Amino acid sequence: MILNQRVIFFLLLFAKLFLAFVFITRESVDLDEPFSIFHAQKDLAAMNDLFIHENNPPLHFWLLHFWIKAFGTEALAVRSLSVLFSVLTLPVLFRIGKELKNESMGLWIVTLFVFSNFHHSYALEARGYSLFSFFFSLTLLFLIRSVKTKNYSSSVGLGISLSLLFYTHYMALFVIPISLLVFFLMGIRNQATKNFVHSTLVLLIFAAISYPALRLFFNRLNDVSLTGTWVPKPQFTELYGLINKFMNGPGFLVVLLIYCIYLIFCKLLNFNALSKKLAVGPIGLFFWLTLLVYLSSFVFSIFAKSPVFLDRYLFFVSIGFFILLAWFTLELEHKKVKLYWLPIAAVVVGFNPLKTNNRATDDLVIFAKQFGGSYIISPPFYDLTFLYHYDRRVFEQIQEKNQLFTHHIYPVYDLNELVLSQLKKPIVLIDGGSNFVFGEQKIKNSLMKIYDIQDIRIFPGSYEVVVFQEK
Repeated sequence: MILNQRVIFFLLLFAKLFLAFVFITRESVDLDEPFSIFHAQKDLAAMNDLFIHENNPPLHFWLLHFWIKAFGTEALAVRSLSVLFSVLTLPVLFRIGKELKNESMGLWIVTLFVFSNFHHSYALEARGYSLFSFFFSLTLLFLIRSVKTKNYSSSVGLGISLSLLFYTHYMALFVIPISLLVFFLMGIRNQATKNFVHSTLVLLIFAAISYPALRLFFNRLNDVSLTGTWVPKPQFTELYGLINKFMNGPGFLVVLLIYCIYLIFCKLLNFNALSKKLAVGPIGLFFWLTLLVYLSSFVFSIFAKSPVFLDRYLFFVSIGFFILLAWFTLELEHKKVKLYWLPIAAVVVGFNPLKTNNRATDDLVIFAKQFGGSYIISPPFYDLTFLYHYDRRVFEQIQEKNQLFTHHIYPVYDLNELVLSQLKKPIVLIDGGSNFVFGEQKIKNSLMKIYDIQDIRIFPGSYEVVVFQEK
């Protein structure tokens, strides 16, 4: 790597770190983060019981467990693990660009990653998304090395990275079979036996390492197939819409379209040469893998009872789009027209580091705590989010959620679960978006028939605190 390219890489690395730690505590710990933190802080034996009924594999929980032991449960501490893996993704992406073309391509891919709204936003969450993106990038690196060289170290690396991908998120089930298919079909020509040996080696390594996680998955699959998930079936417009999101808005596609029309008009774009490289060249590996993972998850979500075509589940695919965009633009670098950077610039311009999670549970709890009394939480799975901000000491000490009752905190589906006369007054209802789950605020409506409203306040995300007093 020449000096100026090394400087640019480290500037991008610094930019990634700077953007992460400037905004890492800007939003309150919310949504699924308290769930991960709560269970990760448990003893390993108690934590492992969770995965029998949990929709996520255990790797991120395990890593977060030891991270919490070392650094605690503050927002900066628990989120910095995600930042770490997001930063570690940069040298992997740079290496992919170098393997495919040159250092310039690696720098373009890293630039797109650093200024991606999704990869920035989810690097600041105490969830497993950044870890998954890291292992996905590592899988792509071992995949290109294995296809190009067919050496055993790359094949072993590919098998291990696919296993770690599966231990991080079950979306790996869309990546793994397609990766193995592409690996086999795009291997060294006229060496079918060698391709078969290396493909078998990758598969055996994956099966051996992933066997415990596979058992967990198939046990969990039976429950999910009966109950489904909350994710709605996708519309066909989302095929375009998700790419729009992954590339920081429609500006990228508009600029790319204009650019392509200009090149065609000037007869500077050789579609035959580009399509041939996409079909059989090294870049074709990323083209087919990205396309097939993206489309197969969509088709599955159309027909299956448990759709998965959701931006947060699929934004790792954007790494494939980054690679393809960087390759496409640099393929045109030798042309007389020096506008190849425009589509990439459109992605960077669309970057918004201030993206909000539309939650303010920290402010909500400050308001609710001033009233004392009993806290009824609806829907009940908002309880850990509330408790994280209400009393960190209790959050870190309790093992079972039914222990919350001793602290006058009652997460319930229905008022029939409580004896209202025995509750400490006033009653403070914490409504964490119950209308989204139940379609109506049943508990609020029932309490209004029994008590008078003393105070009420609405917080971001349509969350509400309603304080009830005796009539």
